[in-house]
Amino acid sequence: MRDEFGRYIGMFVIVTFDIVQAPTRREMGRRIYRVAKVMKAFGHRVQKSVFECHLDNPQIETLKMRIMMEINIELGDNVRFYKVCNSCFEKIEVLGMEGVTEDQEVYIF
Repeated sequence: MRDEFGRYIGMFVIVTFDIVQAPTRREMGRRIYRVAKVMKAFGHRVQKSVFECHLDNPQIETLKMRIMMEINIELGDNVRFYKVCNSCFEKIEVLGMEGVTEDQEVYIF
C-alpha cells in the first residue's frame, strides 16, 4: 500500500524458506506445499522458495504465526524474513525476465 505521497506503507519483505528432508519424501513435500500456500496469501513467489511481500507489522506477525504451524523446527526447517527499507527498495536490481514485485492497489467496497 502507498500513502498519499506515493511512499510505501509497511515494508517490502523478502521471505525465504528451507524445508529439510523428512524421514519420508511425502512428508517433506507436504510441508513445502503448506508453507508455499501460506506464503502465496501474503506475497508473490519469485523463486521456488523465495517470496516478495509488501506487509505491515501486524501482517508480518500473522504470517510468522501461520508459518510456525506448518514447519518443523526440530528437523531443521527455517524461514528467513529480510525487511527492506524504502530507500533500499529503490536500489533493488533484477537480472532476468521478471522485475521486483510492485505493491498492488487493492480496493475493498
